[in-house]
Amino acid sequence: MKIIGGIDKGKKIISKPPKNLRPTMSKVRESLFNILGEDIKDSSFLELFAGTGAVGMEALSRGAGKVVFVDKNPLAVNSIASVKSSCPCDEIHVIKADACEAIKRLSKKKETFHFIFLDPPYHTKDLDEILPLLGDTNILAENGKAVVEHFFKKTMPRNSGCLSLKKSYKYGDTVLSLYVK
Repeated sequence: MKIIGGIDKGKKIISKPPKNLRPTMSKVRESLFNILGEDIKDSSFLELFAGTGAVGMEALSRGAGKVVFVDKNPLAVNSIASVKSSCPCDEIHVIKADACEAIKRLSKKKETFHFIFLDPPYHTKDLDEILPLLGDTNILAENGKAVVEHFFKKTMPRNSGCLSLKKSYKYGDTVLSLYVK
């Protein structure tokens, strides 16, 4: 897997993803950053269910000022940590935790993010718990955007707390649903 845009374009992220991970396809990553546009520069970015960390690394390459990766899988966390060790940026943080637990911790610390990207396993009910939690906490900055990658058959709510569904973008079996605060 490689970075597809920004200052690190072409840089190898990971040679082989840990077993049982479904990395975000490069065409979906490219579309995500086309959707987010230039606002990514100097922003804070939270990647929940980080897996390989490809989306957060892409955010860094495109100018994000701070990226926090969250995953509960030790193999994923170790993989992201190994990539982090080769990056000169001090604003990369890796949290080994369940997404809900991490949201609660970050909320208690009063941390906020301009962008939050969620890519839970497609055939779980994780989104049913996490999206309302995101909508009820203040970790998404005012006018911030949360993007959910999900299976095309998953029906997403129009509103969840302070989050409102703005638009959905379909790429094969994958959909990116954009929420705004």
